[in-house]
Amino acid sequence: MEELLAEDPGPAPEYPLEEAIAVLPESYRQVILLRYYEGLSCQEVATRLGMPLGTVTKTLSRAYALLHLNTIPERFGLVLAEANAAGVPVIAMDLGSCREVVADGVTGFLAANVPEAARCLDRIPQIDRGACRQRVEQRFSMAAMAAEYERVYLAVLEKEERKMA
Repeated sequence: MEELLAEDPGPAPEYPLEEAIAVLPESYRQVILLRYYEGLSCQEVATRLGMPLGTVTKTLSRAYALLHLNTIPERFGLVLAEANAAGVPVIAMDLGSCREVVADGVTGFLAANVPEAARCLDRIPQIDRGACRQRVEQRFSMAAMAAEYERVYLAVLEKEERKMA
């Protein structure tokens, strides 16, 4: 990864994604690599690079879309919610929790395979980036999550009370 952080990326890497990252302007390349390859939080990236947090989040929100081509079902796709919170549409494989996070056709697209995901790229302009952010606030804010947990816990308690009656 050090060679990708270098100012002169040198010869193109073997993989197309690495090649795309290598030709990005240095400031973008560093933010992307630290956030997604090293797994640092946006605040940690800002601290490491000595830049304001807003610069980091704005850089990440300029993405055309997030491609999440996972092949193993995940329990919860936090990176999907983070992308949508930044107003970035998501194209994800229709596996695991992706359907819970991505509203197909509203905040991104769910695909059955890689060729279908590639075709979704042409549809990204249909996505309202403000709607991506709004849905995250409605579904995944602290208040929304607390209310949902409370609803589930109450339903479980009511079910147990009916069993005991």
